[in-house]
Amino acid sequence: MDSLELHIAGGDLEAERLLRRGTTSVLAWREALADGPVHRSTDALWNVRSSFVQSAYGAAAGRYDQLVVDVFQKITSPSWQRIHLHFDTDLFCCVNLMFLVTHLRQVPELIWVTRREASPLTLLDRVFLHSCWHAYASDDPRILEGLIEQAPHSLQAFLPAMQAHLERFPSTITGMGRPQEIIDELREQGIDEDTALISAFIAVDNNRYGWGDLQIRREIDLYRYLQAGDSVQQHLGGCRIDVRSSAWRWDASSRTIRETV
Repeated sequence: MDSLELHIAGGDLEAERLLRRGTTSVLAWREALADGPVHRSTDALWNVRSSFVQSAYGAAAGRYDQLVVDVFQKITSPSWQRIHLHFDTDLFCCVNLMFLVTHLRQVPELIWVTRREASPLTLLDRVFLHSCWHAYASDDPRILEGLIEQAPHSLQAFLPAMQAHLERFPSTITGMGRPQEIIDELREQGIDEDTALISAFIAVDNNRYGWGDLQIRREIDLYRYLQAGDSVQQHLGGCRIDVRSSAWRWDASSRTIRETV
């Protein structure tokens, strides 16, 4: 592996695509930090994420360290001079992007590569993404909401993903987050079977959430729990909420997070 330059792929499929194109020095980043609990402390993060992926995704114990933590140690090696971050602009990718940028401060050159373009990240971009990760991992979504208004012009493509995250909080009108509202709208169209819902969700997502099958199945389960009147705990970044009684609400009319007491 080249000791100076690295390409980080957003998952195994992207890694395979890069390798087929002849790209060398490729590592696959396999985390889904946009789904489930996170923590600002890296040591604590690995513990909560390992438990989460075992319970939510049925991953085998011990695999997390091999597939994520060991790769993270390679990514954060001090030898890299230039790193290309191959992540799209959906929420799934952008949360991984800001986490990795936060932990690559020692790398002289970082380049964000989306489907449309490759953009070198300036010092201001990197500071902003670092701040966004800490805001995302906090227990107050208003911190992230405030940061969005201060985004550098060069990171405008990043902002829809952060807006999509805020819209996951329960609506002041429907009591559901936007992903559950999408499922409700699809069911009103007569789409009810899980496989069909997954396909339809991906079709209407418009590259906002970037969810795969596992994340959409979790959204479907959450929707059904809410329809049954159950109390449901959900992690949205660093916030742990009871969806039915959450103090944090998304107000679609003002397009802001409101604290209700």
